Amino acid sequence: MLTEAEILAGLKDILARIAGVDPAGIELDALIIDDVGVDSLGFYEILIEADETMGIKIEEKDLLTFKTVRDIVDYVNARAFTATQPAPR
Repeated sequence: MLTEAEILAGLKDILARIAGVDPAGIELDALIIDDVGVDSLGFYEILIEADETMGIKIEEKDLLTFKTVRDIVDYVNARAFTATQPAPR
């Protein structure tokens, strides 16, 4: 399972490639569209790249609900946490 720091680092790399910006300038609370410069098509690139490079599955229905980089990190953390919990008896 990836740590939050690993998720953030991977997402910064993905966002930087998609938006053509320096990953060092991408903050956790940066707005994906306004601050990073990702357009609606770029959101689908995030979905594909996150799966291919980090094995992170993002549901298409959830994709456009993300406003900040933190929203994606929190989403991935929540899904990873529930995936590692044992099934109730």
